[in-house]
Amino acid sequence: MILIKSKKEIDYIRESCLITAEVLQLLKHKVKPGITTLELDKIAEDYILSNNAQPAFKGYSQAGSFDFPGSICSSIDDEVVHGIPGNRI
Repeated sequence: MILIKSKKEIDYIRESCLITAEVLQLLKHKVKPGITTLELDKIAEDYILSNNAQPAFKGYSQAGSFDFPGSICSSIDDEVVHGIPGNRI
């Protein structure tokens, strides 16, 4: 089944993509030696909330698994996906 989005839904998607792009640009300038992934997560979450939006990952769970605790997925070095923000530098 193909779902056709309304203009209003497309506008919401566009707005969320813009916020996501802005978060990535912001974090690009914050990533540096010595910062933890949890600090980056806090920066991202604060920015998202300041734009009257909600982090899509935060609290996400599937099939009874744990709720994802972060606003971003933060993988370091050889980690591929879904790194959980924490005290790693």
